[in-house]
Amino acid sequence: MTRPLCCTSLLSAIAVYAVPVLMSLPANAAGETNLLRNPSFEDGMSDSGAPAGWDLYGALDERRALSLVDAPDAGNKALLLADGHPGEELGIVQQVAAGPNTPYLAGVSVKAVEDASPRGAYIQLRFLPSGEYVQRPLIPGLGDHYQRVEVGAVAPEGTQEAVLYLYTHREPVPQVIIDNVSLAAVSELPAVMALSSAPEVPELEILKPLYLETVLVNEGTAAGVIVAPAAYAGQAAAVNAAIKACTGTELPVVSDDAVGLPFDQNIVAIGNRSTNRFIGLLYERYYTILDLRYPGPGGYVVRTLHNPVGGGHNVVFLGGSDAAGVQKAAAAFSKRISETPRAPALTLPWLMEIELGEGIVVPTDLRQFETWEASAGYGSIGYFGWNSISKRMAMYYMTGDPFHAREAIRLAFPGEQAKAEIDEIDGERIENKDAPLSGPYHYNAHLMILFWDLIEESPVFTDDERLRVTRAFAHQLDHPGIRAAYTGPYAATPSQVGSRHGQRTSIAMYCLGRYFAKDYDDPLWPVCEQNGANQFSSLHEHAWVSGENDNLFWYDTAIAPIFTYMLLTGDRVPLENGVAAQLLRGLEILASGQDRDWALQYASLGFLHKAAYLTQDGRWLTYRNRTGVDTSVFRLGQSYWPEERLEPVPPTDMAGAWRINPMPEPMWQWRNNGFPLEESFLFMSYRNRTDATGDFILLDGFNGASRNPYHTFTILALRLDGVTLLEGYLNQLRIRADGLTEKTIAMNAALRHHRVLGQTAIAVGEVPDMPYTDWRRALVHREGRYSVIIDELTPRTDTRNLEVQLLWETKGGNWTADPQRPNQMRLDRAIEASTPRIPVVCTASDVDILRDGPEATMQWFGPARAGVKQYFVSLVTGIPAESSPEVACLRLADNAAVFLAPEPTLVTAGTYEGVDAEFAVLSSEHFYGRGVHQLAVPGQSPVFKSEEPMDLDWDLAAGEMVFAFADDAAQTPETRPAPAPEPTLPALRAWLTACVEQARARAAQSAQAAAPAAEEALPALPVTAAKLGDAAIVDLVAAPDEAGTRLYAAEGQTVHALSPDGGALATFQTDGLIRMLRWWPEPQLLLAGCADEKVIAFDRDGNRKWVFVSEMDPAVYRAAKTYWFKSEPGHEGIHGLYSGAFIDDKPMAFAGSACTLEILDETGQLVRRMPQFWGKVSVMKLIPGPNGSHTLLAARRFNDGNTLGIINSVSLDPDRRGYDSVPEGHTYVPGWSAMNREHIFFEDFDGDGENELMSEVNGVWNRVTVWRPDGTAEYDASFGPGKSIPYVNMRDIDIGVLTGDGVPDIAVATVDRLVVALTGACERLWSRRLPFVPTTLCCITPAGGDSPWIVIGGEGGSVTVLDAAGQPVREARLPATPTKILALFGEHAVVFGTNDGHIATCAMVLGHD
Repeated sequence: MTRPLCCTSLLSAIAVYAVPVLMSLPANAAGETNLLRNPSFEDGMSDSGAPAGWDLYGALDERRALSLVDAPDAGNKALLLADGHPGEELGIVQQVAAGPNTPYLAGVSVKAVEDASPRGAYIQLRFLPSGEYVQRPLIPGLGDHYQRVEVGAVAPEGTQEAVLYLYTHREPVPQVIIDNVSLAAVSELPAVMALSSAPEVPELEILKPLYLETVLVNEGTAAGVIVAPAAYAGQAAAVNAAIKACTGTELPVVSDDAVGLPFDQNIVAIGNRSTNRFIGLLYERYYTILDLRYPGPGGYVVRTLHNPVGGGHNVVFLGGSDAAGVQKAAAAFSKRISETPRAPALTLPWLMEIELGEGIVVPTDLRQFETWEASAGYGSIGYFGWNSISKRMAMYYMTGDPFHAREAIRLAFPGEQAKAEIDEIDGERIENKDAPLSGPYHYNAHLMILFWDLIEESPVFTDDERLRVTRAFAHQLDHPGIRAAYTGPYAATPSQVGSRHGQRTSIAMYCLGRYFAKDYDDPLWPVCEQNGANQFSSLHEHAWVSGENDNLFWYDTAIAPIFTYMLLTGDRVPLENGVAAQLLRGLEILASGQDRDWALQYASLGFLHKAAYLTQDGRWLTYRNRTGVDTSVFRLGQSYWPEERLEPVPPTDMAGAWRINPMPEPMWQWRNNGFPLEESFLFMSYRNRTDATGDFILLDGFNGASRNPYHTFTILALRLDGVTLLEGYLNQLRIRADGLTEKTIAMNAALRHHRVLGQTAIAVGEVPDMPYTDWRRALVHREGRYSVIIDELTPRTDTRNLEVQLLWETKGGNWTADPQRPNQMRLDRAIEASTPRIPVVCTASDVDILRDGPEATMQWFGPARAGVKQYFVSLVTGIPAESSPEVACLRLADNAAVFLAPEPTLVTAGTYEGVDAEFAVLSSEHFYGRGVHQLAVPGQSPVFKSEEPMDLDWDLAAGEMVFAFADDAAQTPETRPAPAPEPTLPALRAWLTACVEQARARAAQSAQAAAPAAEEALPALPVTAAKLGDAAIVDLVAAPDEAGTRLYAAEGQTVHALSPDGGALATFQTDGLIRMLRWWPEPQLLLAGCADEKVIAFDRDGNRKWVFVSEMDPAVYRAAKTYWFKSEPGHEGIHGLYSGAFIDDKPMAFAGSACTLEILDETGQLVRRMPQFWGKVSVMKLIPGPNGSHTLLAARRFNDGNTLGIINSVSLDPDRRGYDSVPEGHTYVPGWSAMNREHIFFEDFDGDGENELMSEVNGVWNRVTVWRPDGTAEYDASFGPGKSIPYVNMRDIDIGVLTGDGVPDIAVATVDRLVVALTGACERLWSRRLPFVPTTLCCITPAGGDSPWIVIGGEGGSVTVLDAAGQPVREARLPATPTKILALFGEHAVVFGTNDGHIATCAMVLGHD
């Protein structure tokens, strides 16, 4: 039997379709002959283990099984397909005769297996001999229901047979129940199957039926029903009395739980969403806004809702937010009925009668409209769901003021004035300003069509306007931001729920499809509705939400759409299976208990109210109160305001234990981190109180590689007794050797142990694939006192130059080094709390404080041997600001340290004297130990001893011990009285005091041994310096001159023309600050790119030849992302200049600016303007293109992703991107607006006779990569983590032949005071540590030399020159820190520009002067 292709792609030669069909059994409703044998499995099983008439696909074993089970109909059977083997496949297959050019339809009914996933099971229809096929996943019905899954195809020419497979793929382990399989030749395929993956939007010619009339009594017969809870029996009776008085007929009155959705008659509904269950059902699907806040105290609404669920049936709402309002609504409606002429029929017109509640103030300025989607971070600007049009629609719906309806129409079809208003108020929230209804931003789309559905029938609109609006909405499907959610007539269940972008797009698609599917007969719209909902279907199985890829500040916005989805669709499975609870628990884990909590910064009122409603848990009202968002004002939309019985309550279950957000199993499988599932986690936290007054620790378990700094097992927050000591992604460890990391990059941490024991909270994480080492970090937190951090490193290789950086980040001030204690830092201010405290960090190692400020770095540098553990013990505490007691942290032995905090405290890892434990913290008052075997004061009998390793928390002062077996994580700790023996405490104090003195003596010896020996001074380079101005030199370029070389230096608004030795030749002015210069050799022009959008061309002597004024490409404006515009501060002006032969081999100049590239001819005329999404086009390089063309590579600063734009001189396609990959076997670290380029080189880096492209990548991850011209990564060297852009970690880079083989090598200067030399294949040659932070570097061969020197300038004006082997040979001192460097090869000189306006020239000559 032919093997099915494990692929969901479709072959272009065949028309193939698939669609899910919700239908009752059996299949083949059209009556075609079923070509299959035993299609319903009633004939039993064959000897092969497959059903009779079928062949077995794959094999049966202890993990793969086929079995018959009872089907819903008595005596019928179905087949259970259970594949538990991730490495194999399983299925059944049947082959039948078939003919060419004939439509064939195959189908199967699929039901879920409880507690099992269907993912990975497929139906495939294949034609032979061509092998062409169509395949789709088997998605079961909800609950115990079957769902029909059908695939259809027209058999290609030459077809002789058709093969039907029902089978599983490798890796997933699905289980499904299947029945009633069919395969038939049909006259035509169902219309829905004709939909392509990119269908045309149907042009609507006729407006849908509006059902403007609501018939309650027809010819003396009730044609409707009153739905009212018992509480409104009086109002129902009054309404009925009015109806009877008018018509002589009463309407039936039923309870609010007697009618559901859909309904089949007209309904009068009394109450609001909290008091009337039927109104609540409509409310959840956004068919009304009646709730406890709208229409407000004593206010009322009488309004009609037209055909909400199809069938032509309407609802009349008689509603209010309280009993008084409902009474008014019933009275107003009864009065209207009483004024109707008496007749045996009662037909109501469209109704909207609104009286807002007492004290409600409605704003008139659109900018002041508040919404229930407001959050502390976004306010009510529109995130999420809103824009000017939906706000106007909502305001009309909620107030009845027709002005807002007319404004909605004016904005929907805007003239120039309306476009200007949309541009100013909405920005990106309406992307297509010419067609706002068709082109909203996906974040802000869905409420427009929901509110249009509520107001469309209003007489304020004409039929022509209604049709025009409807047509415009239909074309949302053409808008890329919405169309992204369209996946065709049948789509697989996604493995995960996407980011907030994907979720909001899907909500918009669902609402679009729902609106049109109800009233417009086209198969496209139900598919849109289904596609939108399908994006959330994985929630039926697990809680993998890719969310914001570790952007935890947006976690709330990454789960909020899920609650909107559940309410709009009625899907409660995620609530019932615990997935919703797990997602909400994740937010609680992040929330620190503070008012204006960062974790709740973007949590909207509506989201928190929905969470409270669905969970019926008042804690979400507590979190709402902590956002600080005002709930008293009039707001648009649905409030989901809680009932009185639901009051704010503190989340007490969050305190006193570690709370962990586990990694969902499918995510764990995808990341393949090598850890057990139970040790894989997203993030976790501990707190001892529910508010902000106590301790709080937040740890991160994986690197999502998005907008954050590189991190693994970082301490995101550490609060002590109400004082936040650490906060941010940089509280972690970084490791390099010789400035480099390895090709495999750690992206996950394993949670090896966690527990709360008495006064101590402990967490142990491990990152086994850190560079050159395995890293294990233990955090031992003593409640209210301090945290001890024990970092254990186990090197995997020998190295002489292991570099360990301990990073500490805070948001409360700046870390400052303690001049008396080189291993200690204090914050520069006290943090206010009940007792103001000053945060302190110290490390018991000989570290240098490399950088201070809010993000500080301690660095240790030294040798390491494979397998020999190294320990770094750090103390984090907060000392009272008034007393400021001594804090010290001292190494006592390789595996022991002692600190004063302020009492002497011993920290051990392994066995040290009388302490035998995995790790332990011991003071005279308290002992904590993990895996303890023994505790003894030297010279005394043990006070604790155990054969089994124990976890102990012993309050020595109080005489109480809490303990548990170390190997039993599930054990509940026990507490027992345990007074210390009388002689123990004095002896312990004496021992600890002796430990302090011993550690101090060791520190003094270490300091003496580490004192640097006097170094012989290097020969000094001659420096010729001249002051050009007061501003920094921003660029230096050289141009050939009759005298040799002429220099041009840019400073402020001045270009200085100079001789090579810095002598002044001329100056000329620009109109704005200069950003960069470019010498254009073909037309002999000097180009100056300026911050005022001008490119000014000067001749050699400074005469202006032309001025070009840059403009942003219109496509950038249409994309509406104003934060990328030229108008955004820092984005204005020219950011890149380049020149060379391009279109038709003509010399051209390239000006880069905000998301725009402009190509100019020699006269300054625009040749081409094109968008470059997203970022400021800065660094450019021309390389050969195909067929003799040219290709411009363009790097962008402040970008989206770290790619190069690839613009070919023939195609001029602005959208191609590339040159960001890494070689096979290397880990790729992505990032959003986190990395950029400063240089692009194009040389033969491996000596194969063909040039390669080389560039450094700078930012949260730093590397040098060499790519082939086709963009394939060939070589790579990772320099490891760094600060995000615009910070420059890779300070400078240049190339030179250092090894003498004629192939360029690479020299890199880093912010960590290193120069690293690499071969062109990115293999390390050598590294050299500098005594200063470098800012500039270049390679130049000195006069009389045969190999390059590497010239490095740095902070403070220091200059060091290294030879090709990395040995220092010269030094110099400049007037200030260099900002630019330029090698003058012909003059054997290097020119520096400094940050104070100096030019300094250094001659490069062998020999001593």
